[in-house]
Amino acid sequence: MRAIRVTLIQVGVKLRAVAAEFGADLRTAALQFSAAPDVAAALVVGAHTESQVLANVSSMQQTIPPEFWAELKRQNLIEQNAPTPTMAL
Repeated sequence: MRAIRVTLIQVGVKLRAVAAEFGADLRTAALQFSAAPDVAAALVVGAHTESQVLANVSSMQQTIPPEFWAELKRQNLIEQNAPTPTMAL
């Protein structure tokens, strides 16, 4: 169990490093990545406040560079065949 936690922490550190390199917000990337597969008919995101709703909308309107997604694949942080927002356009 401890090894799993350490691995997850290491993945988080790597994700934050890639996000910082490309100036991407991880929350925004997570929302957009979740919406990328064409099998997803809808993305339901929780929000408790108006500001959270506005942040969600803003995240879906931001552009994340295709190089960000390519780097995640290069580092095996996402599957090689995973659909990304760039691919979904």
